[in-house]
Amino acid sequence: MTTNNSPRHSLFRDAITAAVIAAVAFAIGIGTNFLRAKPLPWVYEPPARAMVAAIQEATATDGSSQETSGSPSSSPTGVTGGVRIVSLQETRQMVEAGNVLILDARPDLFHQLGHIKGAKNLSKKNFQQDFQTLKGTLDAAHGKKRPILVYCADIHCPDAGTVAGWLMEKGYGGLLIFEGGWAEWESAGLAG
Repeated sequence: MTTNNSPRHSLFRDAITAAVIAAVAFAIGIGTNFLRAKPLPWVYEPPARAMVAAIQEATATDGSSQETSGSPSSSPTGVTGGVRIVSLQETRQMVEAGNVLILDARPDLFHQLGHIKGAKNLSKKNFQQDFQTLKGTLDAAHGKKRPILVYCADIHCPDAGTVAGWLMEKGYGGLLIFEGGWAEWESAGLAG
């Protein structure tokens, strides 16, 4: 019996072995994800969208009246509720009209280097301290049912969603998240 040890045969055998190993690893990964209590998504979801989806799920299960999609609405208690993602165009219109409280969730240094005109810094890193400083401003906006827009660095930054979630926990509603953040604002030529 002769064995074929030619480089071509060896390469073919190695390719088949690699394909089998990859297929087994893929099957193990799919099976493990399927068995997880909270499976990982198949498609990337930006952090702000994931936060809004989590709030929708929580409010659907606890019977809360806060709306999380569409435009902010008033609950029966008169408190403006909800959180939603807004586009660059919507953000620009609100900034130009001056009818929104803008919060920058990035660290202080980045806020100092540049921010959307009129934005106040409520960073995730220094949330408690910044919140105490801005509490009067937040209460005034909330009392006037003025929307509160939160943004951070870019679409991949989770800080805006985190800060918006913390504000919701403190009873603030009418929250908007500018998902594109400072990067989209700056690339549109609006920084200045």
